[in-house]
Amino acid sequence: MSYTKIDRETIIGEDEGVHSFYRRDNMTLPFGKTAFAGRKFTLPLTDGTTEECRGQWWSDLSKSARELFPLDSLCYFAYATKEELRDCYVFTGSMCEQQWLDKLVAEYKGETYEYWEYKKMLSSATNTPQ
Repeated sequence: MSYTKIDRETIIGEDEGVHSFYRRDNMTLPFGKTAFAGRKFTLPLTDGTTEECRGQWWSDLSKSARELFPLDSLCYFAYATKEELRDCYVFTGSMCEQQWLDKLVAEYKGETYEYWEYKKMLSSATNTPQ
C-alpha cells in the first residue's frame, strides 16, 4: 500500500483500488483510549518521509479525504485468503470506490459463495481424508 499525506490531518493509503484512510486527532477518549489502542506503527509516505503513529491517527476520513472521495462513491468490502480462513474464519474489511468494485465483480469469472456456505465448504474439505 502507498500512503500519501494530503495535509496535517489526512493520510490516504492506496493499493490497486483499495483505500485506507487516516484522520489525525490527538483526542484521548475516556479511560485513556487512543486510536488503534495506542499501538505504534510507521507509515512510509510517497514523498520518502515516514509518519510515526502512536495513537493520534484514527481510521477515518478527514474533511480533505471526504472532498477527494465523497462518501457516496465509497463502499466497504471484505476479503481473506483460503489459508487465512482455514486458520480463523474472519475477513478483513477495507474501503474502495464503488465503481472499482463493480468493475472487479463484473470481470470476475470464478465461483462466489454466501458467507456461511463458504465456511461449510472449507470445513468439509478439511474433514475429508486426504
